[in-house]
Amino acid sequence: MINPKSPERISTVLGLDLRHLVAQYFSYGLVLIISFGLSIFIAREFGPKIFSVYSTSLSVGAILAIINDFGFKSLIQRETSFSSDGALNSPNTILSNAIIHATVMSCLSSLFLCLIFREFVFTIISISICFYGVTVSQFISSWLKGKQLFARDGTNNFLLRIVSALSILSIFSLENPMPEFVFLAWGISLLIYNLVVHSWAFKFVFTLPSKSNYKILVPLFSIDICIVLYFRFDVILLQYLGGLTVEIGNYSAALRVIEAFILLTMPLRGMLLSLFRKEYFSSNSFFQSFFIKLIIMGLLGLLIALLIGLNANSIITLLYGKQYFLAGKFLFQLSWLIIPAMLLAIITEMVVASENEKTYFMVAFTILIITLPTTYLLADASGIKFIPIMKVFMESIFCLIGLITISYKLKKL
Repeated sequence: MINPKSPERISTVLGLDLRHLVAQYFSYGLVLIISFGLSIFIAREFGPKIFSVYSTSLSVGAILAIINDFGFKSLIQRETSFSSDGALNSPNTILSNAIIHATVMSCLSSLFLCLIFREFVFTIISISICFYGVTVSQFISSWLKGKQLFARDGTNNFLLRIVSALSILSIFSLENPMPEFVFLAWGISLLIYNLVVHSWAFKFVFTLPSKSNYKILVPLFSIDICIVLYFRFDVILLQYLGGLTVEIGNYSAALRVIEAFILLTMPLRGMLLSLFRKEYFSSNSFFQSFFIKLIIMGLLGLLIALLIGLNANSIITLLYGKQYFLAGKFLFQLSWLIIPAMLLAIITEMVVASENEKTYFMVAFTILIITLPTTYLLADASGIKFIPIMKVFMESIFCLIGLITISYKLKKL
């Protein structure tokens, strides 16, 4: 006879509640299918030339999103999961601070860019609105994950994607759809959804972020901006150098495939941050736990890289059509990026959970300083030819140095 008072037995995978993991991956899988399908649709509708402009705008938007975020996303989940002794504010107050910061920075950054690039005012405003909506959505998602509301977070992300996807698709009913219209539809739909469904997020007492907050946030922001600049710089640079529009469109298409597979780690990363945070304060075996998860992620990355690399041309033809005939070669070269990228995803979550952001930032900044001029010299001399190989090589170096650094710091504890 079953004792009704006996504690519920919870199945786990990698130390994570299996129910939460399944809920996150089910919803996120649907989101990823919709997002990737939408990306393919946009690529086919725009063609390589306009898609290269759209991809460059996405890269600029990703940088603006990091400025809007400024590390708040990680801080919200970290402190909501397990507040440290030095926690400066309640999670609710941090969420309010985050929304205020994002609002102010979105306005200032868009104003600054409009003054410099006056011929692209409409493009800048549309990108700013879009990625402001994305940032606010990420703040709310981090709050839900920090509260262990993984099923609710998964459902919320799915509904957000449905609403924004329908808004974007409606743009292509216009006679002359433009990338700017896509960004406006995307951003406005996200903001309306959050204001209606998550009105509670905007009802907290709004207090301005303190200087003490930013002492914690600056290292988190610095890591994010280094990684985004390092990952997105090549597309922006190639577009700036000009003369390679079709090649950039093909390269961007291949990179979108790689990003889709890297994004598969997002639900796992979100849950691992909460788990690492708790293990860091309450378990003596967190270092061993970290390495076991790292090995599993590396093997998974190797399997995915082999599958993509061996079927690169078929994948591109199936997804994008024959007009992206150059993308198969780029996808084969970029497929090996999956391995270090997936390892870095786990390393970064451990860094945030163990509060080793300052050390990790120095690693990221060093890699960035090496990568930017090297990429420029390669692109200027040989165009896009060696850029994918350079990207894989530097990501691998970043992964290796990052792993050595964080392992050394954790062993000292």
